Order: sequence, then structure tokens, then C-alpha cells
Amino acid sequence: MEPDYRQIIRRQEQTICQQAQTIRRQQARIAELEQVVARLTARVEELSAKVARLSKNSSNSSKPPSSDIVKPPRPPGHAGNGRIGGQPGHPRHERPPFDANQIDKICLHELPPEEVRRRKLRPLDSWHVLQQVELVEKPYVVTEHRARRYLTPSGRIVLAPLAPDVRGAGLLGPNLTALVGWLKACGHVSYRRIGEFFRDVLALPISDGHLAACCTGKLSEALKTAYEEAASALRHEAVLGSDETGHRHGGKGYWTWCLRAARFSVFRIDATRASKVLADLLGEDFGGILTVDYYSANRSFAQRGEVRTQYCWSHLLRDIKFLRQLGRPPLVRWADQLLAIARGLFRAWHRRTGTDPPRWHRRMERWKQAFLEKVRSHCRGPQ
Repeated sequence: MEPDYRQIIRRQEQTICQQAQTIRRQQARIAELEQVVARLTARVEELSAKVARLSKNSSNSSKPPSSDIVKPPRPPGHAGNGRIGGQPGHPRHERPPFDANQIDKICLHELPPEEVRRRKLRPLDSWHVLQQVELVEKPYVVTEHRARRYLTPSGRIVLAPLAPDVRGAGLLGPNLTALVGWLKACGHVSYRRIGEFFRDVLALPISDGHLAACCTGKLSEALKTAYEEAASALRHEAVLGSDETGHRHGGKGYWTWCLRAARFSVFRIDATRASKVLADLLGEDFGGILTVDYYSANRSFAQRGEVRTQYCWSHLLRDIKFLRQLGRPPLVRWADQLLAIARGLFRAWHRRTGTDPPRWHRRMERWKQAFLEKVRSHCRGPQ
């Protein structure tokens, strides 16, 4: 009996239809799952970026240390168990002795003559020297300037004039005024603490208001010419570092700008953080190298005046560390490679004093090109 081919074909067609329906259902399910995976992947990336942003601190971003709510834990390998004091390889630092013209008093210490005779000692024309510095009981001099009064025939009182420097100095003479300025500017001591120092150490009570007037009045006026000379010299420097920080005074916001040259620094307090402050200080045709962070005012000034710019390595390395924390494997590998190259570059930089200059320059150029090539390779796409 011959097989019924038509029935076989019908059964095969039914099987094929059932398989096609199953495939369509599976394809629809796969597409649905792919959408779910895409949404979950996007959500994971969003949360990872959010966690990384919340993890930003002064060690992995441009945020200042004052923005850290809690002190971040020390990274591995920084337990802080180094030896206190001078480190191996560092030269010993000793203070040179005072010259003969700097010594105010000499005290001789000798054995009693009886002991010298009893022990049969022979005095030598050499001495063991110990130089000692001490404050005098009253480390300042009080000068009273008296201006005689005179009576005119009309009955009016006139005074003999005081010298301009005496009249301008007021209570504190030049040296004490300079001490107040040093404590405030270099020591970063508050007016209250300076007043306590004068009261407790020098037995000279001075009000906080008088100390403030001394700094903002006498000292500011005395340093005005030197400040203007330093500010003018900024424009001729080959390399400058610039940074700014905000603060409030009298309920208003201000910015303290600091421009650091090789031998001096210039501070400027301004109500704005805009690039016009740099333009005022450096001019539009500044020809040196300006070391700054990525703040928009710095970039604007550099682009407007075609200034050669060295962006801050600390900020760059923090940003690379932040990208690493995003957790994406290709980005993590790329950031690790960049950080490894940066470590090699700075290791070579710190060894510059003990290396032949031409050889050191070639080594630094190799590290520089390796860093730039790695940055550009990522810009072209994943490797």
C-alpha cells in the first residue's frame, strides 16, 4: 500500500506552522527581554554614575578638601608608620653660630684655681661654646613724644609739630607694626590671638580694632608701592600659577585670587570670578605659561588671548580616578593605563637631579608622548 503523500505533507505543514508560531513567540519574548536588559543596563549605568558622583571628594576630583564631609580613609600602603625625624638620604641641617658682632654678652666659665692645682690641670686657650638666645624682660622700648604747647598773643594754643613718621606710626612703631603684619599675613593668626600674644607675652594690651586698623591702614598703605611693582612684574614672568577661592565678608561673596611666580606671589580680592580678573592682572597679550585648573574663566582667558596653558596635573589625575570609579571595564582599563604612565612620568621627574640632562629630557619626552597617545587612542574608540 502506497503512503498518502498529501497527508504527510499536511502534517509537515502543520508542524512547520507550529514551529513558526513558536519562533515568533520566542522572538517576541527575546525582544521584550532585550528591552528589559537595555532598561536595566541604562539604570545600572545611571546609578553607577550617581554613586561615583556622590563618592567625589578632594582625592578624586577638583573639589576642595573643605567640601569633604568626613575624612576619607587612608588608601592601602599609606598607613602613616614612617619614621619620625630626618629621613635617610636627607642632608643634616644645623644652624650656623652667631658672628662675634652679633653677640651681646660673653660669660666665661672656669674651674676654681684650687681644683686646677689639685688636679694638676693646665688651662688651654680654647673654649667649648654654647650660644644661648633669651628674651629680655621687657622686649620693647616705650618712647613718649611731647609736643610743647604755645600761646599766641590772641590766646590760641598751638603745638610744636611732630615728625611725619612719628605722627603716622601712632601707638605701634615700625618694628611692632611689621610684627603684627607678619603674624596676620604669614602666621595666619586672628586679631584676637594677636591681642592675646601682646597681652600675655609682651604685657602690652592692644584692642582687636587697633590691630585691624594697623593691618588695613598703615601696612596696606606702606606696601602699596611694593604690591603694584609685584603686580606689574606678573606680565613679564615666564611661568605663572593661578588659583582662586571664595569667601564671604559682610554678607557678600568675594574671591581671593593668587598668582604665583618663581620668587613672589600676588593676591587680589575681587567680587567676581570671571576671566576679566586675569585680563586685568596679566593683560591680553601675556606671553608666558599659565598653570591653572579647568575652571571656565581660565579656559576663556587662555582661548581669548592664545595663552599657553599647563592644566593642573592634580585635577587631571583626580578626574581619571573618578572615571575609573564608574566601573565600566574598558574605561577602568584605560584609566589604569593612564595612571600607570603618569606614575612613570612623575617618577622620572623626581629623579631629574641625579640624571644626565639630555637623557632625562629624552625620557620625559617618551613618557609625555606615551600619555598623549593613550589619551588620543581612547578618543578614537576602544582598543
